[in-house]
Amino acid sequence: MTVLRYILQNPMKAGLENSLGIYRWSSYLAYKTGQGTLTDTEFAIHLFGNREILIEFVNQSNEDTVMDEQDHDWRLRDDSAKAIMQRITQCESIEEFQLLDQSTRKDYVRRLYQEKLSMSQISKLTGVSKATISRTVQLKKLEAEEMEAPLLSEPGIPLYLVNSDIIW
Repeated sequence: MTVLRYILQNPMKAGLENSLGIYRWSSYLAYKTGQGTLTDTEFAIHLFGNREILIEFVNQSNEDTVMDEQDHDWRLRDDSAKAIMQRITQCESIEEFQLLDQSTRKDYVRRLYQEKLSMSQISKLTGVSKATISRTVQLKKLEAEEMEAPLLSEPGIPLYLVNSDIIW
């Protein structure tokens, strides 16, 4: 309930509107009037009991900060990501990175991902496609899981690698 209020009040708190429902991309009016086809308001209305109670709650003055993460910088800024990339790879540019052999590039991609760079940042800094980065990171995760998975064996029966609920 609080998150819904936060979202609907966000354009006003951000200074994009002076009162609720003015901002062009807000869904507030869909909740208030029931008009519009883009926003499914039924769940929220049911949650509050009726439309009037929902709108009364949304219009309450508050200091909601449920989605504000001002004290946390969860995503690395691009300048920080670039510094990490240069420190790890010793490369100053995409062109330098592309000159590295494929195995080294993959190792660096994995290390950059472990350092909390997003796949988009890694792609932008290295010139490697997001799809390749995703495959490289996933492959490493699978290899690590396989290293931890127990081997089952009985005389006369081939070895099987067991990983979670999957048997190969």
